[in-house]
Amino acid sequence: MRLWICEKRDQAKNIAPLLGNPKPGQGYIDTDDGRVTWARGHLLEQVGPPGYDKAWEAWNFEVLPMIPTAWKHQPTADKQRELAVLLANIPKASEIVIATDCGAEGEAIARELLDHAGYRGPVRRLWYSALDAASLTKAIASLRPGESSEPLYWASQARSRADWLMGMNLSRAYTLRSRAAGGKGPRHVGRVMSPTLALVVRRDAEIAAFREATYYELEITAQTALGANVVLTHAPADAERLFARADAEAILAAATGASGPLAVTHESKAQKPPALMTLSRFQQLASRRFGWSAKKTLDIAQSLYDKELTSYPRTPCMVLPNEQEAEIPRVLETLGQVPGLARHVAALTVHKPTIRPTVFNSAKMAKDNAEHHAIVPTGVPLASRTLSDDEQTAFLLIAQHYLAALMPDYTFNETRMTLEAGGVPFTVTGRVPTGQGWKSVFGTDPDSEDEDDTATPALPDIQDGTRCTVAAAALRPKKTRPPKRYTEGDLIADMLDVGKFATNPEVRKRLKENAGIGTEATRGTIIENLRERGYLEPQGKFIVSTPLARELIAMLPAPITDAATTALWEEKLDEIEGRQGFV
Repeated sequence: MRLWICEKRDQAKNIAPLLGNPKPGQGYIDTDDGRVTWARGHLLEQVGPPGYDKAWEAWNFEVLPMIPTAWKHQPTADKQRELAVLLANIPKASEIVIATDCGAEGEAIARELLDHAGYRGPVRRLWYSALDAASLTKAIASLRPGESSEPLYWASQARSRADWLMGMNLSRAYTLRSRAAGGKGPRHVGRVMSPTLALVVRRDAEIAAFREATYYELEITAQTALGANVVLTHAPADAERLFARADAEAILAAATGASGPLAVTHESKAQKPPALMTLSRFQQLASRRFGWSAKKTLDIAQSLYDKELTSYPRTPCMVLPNEQEAEIPRVLETLGQVPGLARHVAALTVHKPTIRPTVFNSAKMAKDNAEHHAIVPTGVPLASRTLSDDEQTAFLLIAQHYLAALMPDYTFNETRMTLEAGGVPFTVTGRVPTGQGWKSVFGTDPDSEDEDDTATPALPDIQDGTRCTVAAAALRPKKTRPPKRYTEGDLIADMLDVGKFATNPEVRKRLKENAGIGTEATRGTIIENLRERGYLEPQGKFIVSTPLARELIAMLPAPITDAATTALWEEKLDEIEGRQGFV
């Protein structure tokens, strides 16, 4: 008997009809191509310290460090029924098809069960990026060898064991240390959780230590002999700001009345559309635009996937395989039925979609060992599913990014004017759009904090080299601003880009292309756990550290809170997934 193991019942209900003549049973569905059964997430979990050694039940320094000699799992509470069905069917199987979610956790859900049941028979893998019938039918016709996805399980186990060793031992150690100093309650330490928390604690400390300072920008009005005026500014970068008023006034005095040739450049430029959705990018945009938590965004992305409307959500990949080009007409046909998108689809129907290597790139997916492509609509009609308002909003954002990726570049003419006066450059830049391209979908750049990111001053028509005189000059006092408090989206962005926090140049260079700390599947959960355990709390749309968090981070040594160190561990775990490392 061929046994198909799904991650949840809804998956089984999607897959079984495609295998022929589905007949429901108790916890399974029989088909022409075997029996389809399902888990309910992880049916097994790692045992706690007492499960290895009774002496480890006591919280004292004498039993530390606790290092299991053989790793054990136990049934997850309240999931006995699903476990019983699977353990009864696995021994009867002549072949197992793993049909769980296609990622490290999905792989672990199935393979933990096979190990627990002692199964040693043949294994195949159903690999899919969406749950619609077309995607599943294609995947069923091209089952993969089981060993193709097994490294995902190895990496999952390595992560799980590293988390157990660090969490169980260090949480106990620092709880005991806190108690000795009069603290109450547990202190939680984690491989990813602690450096994530340290980012927020550090940011809050920087804000608390911030002292406002005045700096100066300079503004001049340059005039041609024919009376044309243009306003230019000297606004140095942060490291070169003018904090001394006397210095700013000296430059201004030297600039007043000065004359010289105005350097004018004209350049036609193009801006490509924003990247397609990854989960982290989706979480960042949803946090900025809608104020959603990372967990809420993941839950909505998962729901859209379960409803077959969008592809697999826990993906770090920003591109699509080249074969997806053939899906464009089918997807556009259904998106054309969505209010607000019809005119953009019509434009793409009239004008051939733009195919870019930044969007369709199988070679990049292969190079990056990407198992899943970017999050995109599947082509299932939106009207065929019942959605909440938030799900509608999320789907629209994903669909907009898909449409934008197929549209022409946004184009504009950029004029830059520069006048040397008082020994410093004064500049102004103007942009005139020449083609809205993909921006017609959004109205603005979705990655911009500025709602009108294309607005620029209208510049007079002055030829390059025209002699100008400074007719007026003024100081423009400005105030330094404290670092911005974290939103959940901002925190995820820094979890992805931890290399910038590395003090060692070699480490910073190495982490430039690194996937940061945590995974697409876990970053939102980590932030949620920190909130639930009292280490982070909301402050409007921002999150801030609590006194408990600051006390804990102050206790922990640098290697535990260093995000760059954790990112290097993640790099090794990624190597295991790619068969380049070992457990």
